[in-house]
Amino acid sequence: MSRTLAIRFLALGCTLAGLWFAHTQQAPEPLVLEKIADDLHVLSGSGGNVAIYLTGEGAILVDDKFERNVPEILSNVKKVTELPVRYVLNTHQ
Repeated sequence: MSRTLAIRFLALGCTLAGLWFAHTQQAPEPLVLEKIADDLHVLSGSGGNVAIYLTGEGAILVDDKFERNVPEILSNVKKVTELPVRYVLNTHQ
């Protein structure tokens, strides 16, 4: 077997292994809602935390994690207030 063919098979094997690992990852941990004060809650979980600050006009979120977390975040916001989310403050890009 030539060296080039061996390298191609190795590259193919690495690619297939990477695809397999990408599809077999565990689901992210559910977010945990914790009350800090009457108007302040925090959602803790892997990849960062989200603060929920309640005002008379609605909720202010500090950080919003990832797009895949939005439904779970909004579900948890509805557990603490019926008011809408008014602002989202992201502390990083």
